[in-house]
Amino acid sequence: MVRARDDLAVFDAGIWLASRSRRADSVNPADGCGGSVDRAVGNVGFVVRTGSLAADDCGLKLHRKGRSAPLRLLVRSLHLVTKTCRSGSKDMNQSGSRRLKVLLAGVALAAPAVSFAEGLIPWPWLQSNRYHSWKQERDQQKAAWYAERSNDPVGARQYYYKGKEWPPYPRPQGLSQVPTHIYHAAHYWPYPYVCEDREIVRQMDLAQEEAGWVSETTLYDYHFEPDAQQLNKSGVLHVRWILENAPVHRRTVYVQAADNNVSSQLRLANVQAELTELVPSGSVPPVILRVTRTLGRPADEVDKIQRSDINTLPAPRISPAITTQSGNSGSGANSGGGSTSK
Repeated sequence: MVRARDDLAVFDAGIWLASRSRRADSVNPADGCGGSVDRAVGNVGFVVRTGSLAADDCGLKLHRKGRSAPLRLLVRSLHLVTKTCRSGSKDMNQSGSRRLKVLLAGVALAAPAVSFAEGLIPWPWLQSNRYHSWKQERDQQKAAWYAERSNDPVGARQYYYKGKEWPPYPRPQGLSQVPTHIYHAAHYWPYPYVCEDREIVRQMDLAQEEAGWVSETTLYDYHFEPDAQQLNKSGVLHVRWILENAPVHRRTVYVQAADNNVSSQLRLANVQAELTELVPSGSVPPVILRVTRTLGRPADEVDKIQRSDINTLPAPRISPAITTQSGNSGSGANSGGGSTSK
């Protein structure tokens, strides 16, 4: 098929060349020109129907200024083929071979013209033509639109109708999912949503673990002497526990802030001095002041509670064996009767 658009002739891959003129119907079918040429041209990938293939019929004006030489050579070669096909039809044997030779010569002449005309003819497989750029732009817009809708929540939407929310329980609102996204969610359920749920649970566990280690490595008020803010025996033992049992990345000593800044600084200095004595220089863990409340109970209070519980325990006693009088008499009678019989 040959089309003309402004100064550009568009040849589709195939290539089908047909005359727009109705004079092709008036050709005498008895000369056999049409069928022979159709078969011959079909062997080389072209189908040329007999008829007038003048430049005006194809929609091409060859004498227009600015027409490229390769394109004119191509059209003239095809015009020569059809003209020869119309004129040489007297002798069937000679005309058939002659038309085939002319056809092959025309194809040979047209091949370089087609190769030179790649800049003018927008072949569909070329990246430089307008269709390819339009298709690429359309694909990019489609991909961007689907990416924008990819985060739409699954499930039915809640909508307002006649004063009520349908359904009455919380549901997402807005546009429904794209059909392909609905299929994806149903096919791969519960992925990827279960991954997000698992990640949330993991983050909560990590936060609780972090808070637990901070609490375990904190020195509270009952670890210090009230006046001098020196570490008492319980405080020293807790510092040693941190250095011996806590993981390396958890060996950060936290100190509860005192009622005033002076007391807090004294606590930090005393803890730093204790760590320097226990740990070689260069590997002393950091000491951080922490504003928190005392967790648990003082050791003295716990000791008093336990001692009071022990002192109020009732005295242990053993209950006597449970026996009955009838059972004892019966057993005695049986034993006496046995001795008599002997």
